[in-house]
Amino acid sequence: MKNVFLSFGLVAAVLGFASNSAVAVEYTKVCTLFGPGYYYAPGTDTCYNPTTGVAKELTQAGVWSTLAPYPQGKWVADPQNAQNVQAVCGHGRLVKIGDFQASSLVPNAYNKIQTPPVPTPLQTGEMITKVVMKGGFFDPRVPGVRNGLGFATSGMCLRSVDPAVLEAQPSGAGATNPPFGDGGLPIGCINMSRIVNMPRAYSVPATASYPNIDAYFLNSNQQPPVQQYQYGTMLTVTTDLRASDLATFSYCDDPTGATCGGGHCDPTTLICDPLGAGRHPLAGVLSVWVCVDGGQQ
Repeated sequence: MKNVFLSFGLVAAVLGFASNSAVAVEYTKVCTLFGPGYYYAPGTDTCYNPTTGVAKELTQAGVWSTLAPYPQGKWVADPQNAQNVQAVCGHGRLVKIGDFQASSLVPNAYNKIQTPPVPTPLQTGEMITKVVMKGGFFDPRVPGVRNGLGFATSGMCLRSVDPAVLEAQPSGAGATNPPFGDGGLPIGCINMSRIVNMPRAYSVPATASYPNIDAYFLNSNQQPPVQQYQYGTMLTVTTDLRASDLATFSYCDDPTGATCGGGHCDPTTLICDPLGAGRHPLAGVLSVWVCVDGGQQ
């Protein structure tokens, strides 16, 4: 296995931060888990393809995929004000996904935390063009801090789900539900450090389709016939790279730390230990919208 040169800037993108100054080039180990073109981000189990921008992690439930770096967007006036919708979405319409508190998040089998899925029906021909987020979670003892939650939950990502879709398995073992659309890639991610405690919302272009058309081979030899289907009736907001659980979204107010246990989740049972008496959910609200456009007039 040979080492290759990758700029630290590429690695920084995977890790959820970026540098404004030039830094030395580092050696980065080749990752062979997902085919050619992937490299390990130093000190992590994340594999990154600098050509496609896809980052992947192998978890107990399968492969977790994302895009890095997150797309650049723009600050927008409060989307809740109806007068600002055109400035945010152009000729499209704004759809509120929800206001989420740290206590409303639940674990998934990928060692990530997500919101309960929200039904998001679109009209014929419509698609999501932008993802908009505002607010976020913070330690109420230091409300002015705007550095987000660090590496483990640096990104909050909008992903599509569709529990009604079942894919037949070539092995004959029975149909299964794809856990996320677009091959697991997010529709849009925003770094928490960008929006926590900021007075405006942040809007980014969609990087995957909703709903999306998917297909799978009906047999094990990867040859037609193929089954094609549309995926995406609901949306969920998830954490991104690296493991996170309820403990990640809490703070300890016991100086001794003696009562600050709990909050760790079992990825198999999806059951989390109750937070200890000295540990509390982070404060703040994450508000999420999408811009929808392209419907038939």
